[in-house]
Amino acid sequence: MIHLFLTIIGDFHPLIVHFPIGIFGLIAFSLILYKIKKIELPMPFFKLINGLCLSTLILAVIFGVASENSRSYSGKDADLLEWHEKLGFVALFLYFIAFFLLYFQEKGKNYFKWYVILFILSFLTMSFGGHLG
Repeated sequence: MIHLFLTIIGDFHPLIVHFPIGIFGLIAFSLILYKIKKIELPMPFFKLINGLCLSTLILAVIFGVASENSRSYSGKDADLLEWHEKLGFVALFLYFIAFFLLYFQEKGKNYFKWYVILFILSFLTMSFGGHLG
């Protein structure tokens, strides 16, 4: 029963993983426009979008782990999958920190530049790791 559940959840990993990718793109586009002074970032909306991105990234990692645990891989595929999984966890960890730095920004501390740096690192890690999967 559990194996069937993991298989079903794991089968949705390719679908779910595209949500955080799209939201990352929206956030990156917003940051670029903000940087070149084309828009102001409405912080409540920007935080909401970042929260949605974090939530879907967590789901993508959970579904990916379920996918791995419901199938068997060998040889080069197993090595690539291992890197794909590790980079997925690293991307989640970096973005998790970035997300909370964004929320501390409101309390008068200048964490926004660190948020941007961690966002970029998380995006690059996710992009590279995604191509291995």
